[in-house]
Amino acid sequence: MHCFYVAKNLAPVFIVGYETEPDNFFIMGQTLLNAPVISGRIYGPNGEFLFGLISNKLSSDYPGRFRLAGLETRPGWSIQDDMGKLVLTIETLEGEEAKQIVHNLEGAIREDEIARRALEELTGDIDKITRIHGEFFDKHGNLAAWGDEGGIEVNCPFMLG
Repeated sequence: MHCFYVAKNLAPVFIVGYETEPDNFFIMGQTLLNAPVISGRIYGPNGEFLFGLISNKLSSDYPGRFRLAGLETRPGWSIQDDMGKLVLTIETLEGEEAKQIVHNLEGAIREDEIARRALEELTGDIDKITRIHGEFFDKHGNLAAWGDEGGIEVNCPFMLG
């Protein structure tokens, strides 16, 4: 099974942000044929729309301002602006790296019975974990979510499925 690392949880599907607002930030992920598929609207720190993603494809009103490129060290891809600054990175961990995240989560939720049971239902089948890196702002320039090696953390609505 392939999961995303979101809000200290593993989930095969997620939505972070304001997907029902046509002019605001959101990012969502699901897996198709055991590969991550990402869609969303990405905004900058001043609340300006940067680009959209539709099923891992870049869509923008500003052609050439952003480019999508594959990662060299592991499965995934990134989006950079025209100055070479990383805006978004999608990376998939497999094998021992994925197992280590599961192990760390199991230790962190040992006291939370409901979370522990939910994780146990997933962990036997998890073989890939996708992490999303970047800083994600809403249309007002507020930091709505950010992602790094610890997965996505959120300051906005989110749903896991």
